[in-house]
Amino acid sequence: MLTQPTLSAVTLSWATRGSVRLEMREWCPSQPTGSWGLPIVCVHGAIGNALSFADEGVAAASGSIGSRARPLLGFSRRGMAGSDTPRTGYRLEDFVADLAAVVAANAYRRSIVFGHSFGVPIALSFAAQHGDLVAGLVLGDYGPRYPALSDDWIRRVEERLDREAADPGGATFRIEAMREMQRDSRAIALDDAMAALRCPVLVLTGDRSDVLLTADDRARFERSGVDVRIVTITGAGHGLDVEGRNDAFLSVLGSFVDRVEEVG
Repeated sequence: MLTQPTLSAVTLSWATRGSVRLEMREWCPSQPTGSWGLPIVCVHGAIGNALSFADEGVAAASGSIGSRARPLLGFSRRGMAGSDTPRTGYRLEDFVADLAAVVAANAYRRSIVFGHSFGVPIALSFAAQHGDLVAGLVLGDYGPRYPALSDDWIRRVEERLDREAADPGGATFRIEAMREMQRDSRAIALDDAMAALRCPVLVLTGDRSDVLLTADDRARFERSGVDVRIVTITGAGHGLDVEGRNDAFLSVLGSFVDRVEEVG
């Protein structure tokens, strides 16, 4: 989400679902595995990839998220960065099944799952379907719903692709995947998925004008009957950083992770 000096090595590996290969990046502590805390599995937004969580990975591995060092895993959704770009399979249920394949590939018995923006409905749906694997759920600035992606949205994505293609590093996503994702998208309310959760939930947002969590989203979270805490980070926007720093975000996340581990 932000760029800071890299303090630990990141491992590149792959998960597969059917014929689709998914890129994974894992940051691990240098201490013996027996001392590690619960791993964190991250699900990026509409335009992101496994390395979107580099800062969080460094923080987790160095013991700066909660009171214990822990691994953090990010993966690139199909059509993004190093992952394959199949011609079909860009529905919500496809993304959830891909996340399940990623978790299985790493043999995580239980983890904290963090979804940001477009990753929120994917993480939420996964947690509802695989409650035995999820110790806690963190949802970053989006509601319990899957969006129908508009023509204006794909136009803005195409404009971003043009800008990224001009950079030395090139684009980190394929436009054909984004167009297929838009064609496959439809508005889905996830209230039933919320009600099916068996773990505590942390919802994070900010108070700047670009946040996407609406008043209706808040109300739906609050009436879900689940253990939900909504935290507004003062000075943060959709990216959950404050003036280019993620200290406040990491502090809130760390407190939640400690609470989950204390309960067991």
